[in-house]
Amino acid sequence: MRPRRQSSSPVVPEYPPEFYHRFARYLAARGAAVLSFDYRGIGASREGSLRNLKAGMDDWAVQDLGAALAEARTTYPRLPLSAVAHSIGTLYVGATPDASRLSKLVFFGPHHRLLARLRTATGVG
Repeated sequence: MRPRRQSSSPVVPEYPPEFYHRFARYLAARGAAVLSFDYRGIGASREGSLRNLKAGMDDWAVQDLGAALAEARTTYPRLPLSAVAHSIGTLYVGATPDASRLSKLVFFGPHHRLLARLRTATGVG
């Protein structure tokens, strides 16, 4: 979602986009550029049973979240990059190659026992 005026950094809510749609609209109405996506094989890109899925946590963190952050960075190169993550997605943020480029993080329901490791690994937080 592109705001009328870009007054704040892009935010990347993660799966499921339908869940975050109202939140994304709220942020965009207040000037944030918002990119929402789902992980391969999950949500709109799901094809059949998850048991047959040939992708996993490394793919979602490195490739999918990495691609979403790269897209946000390319689209809004002058704005600092931020991310919104929920549940296991909070761990994916630390595993993505661009984690150190994030200026702000918002975590909902994070896996709290591993947050100390995330802070140490990324220097964020």
